[in-house]
Amino acid sequence: MNEEDSAKATVEAFIAAFNAQDHEALANTLNYPHVRLANGRFVTIETHEEFVEMSKRGKSHLAAEGLAGQEIG
Repeated sequence: MNEEDSAKATVEAFIAAFNAQDHEALANTLNYPHVRLANGRFVTIETHEEFVEMSKRGKSHLAAEGLAGQEIG
């Protein structure tokens, strides 16, 4: 698989995991440490396990923003 196909496969896996709210699969699409920008600040997530926990906690925030059950892609 060339680099472009690999990148597309990773994005497709991320979108599928996000839509399914599969926190483990979502975490598997990222590199660590992972840096994200949310609410105007940068957060460094050091490990896969830390991301999974943050992702689970964030599920209620998605619901509050009306994004729970929404699909991207």
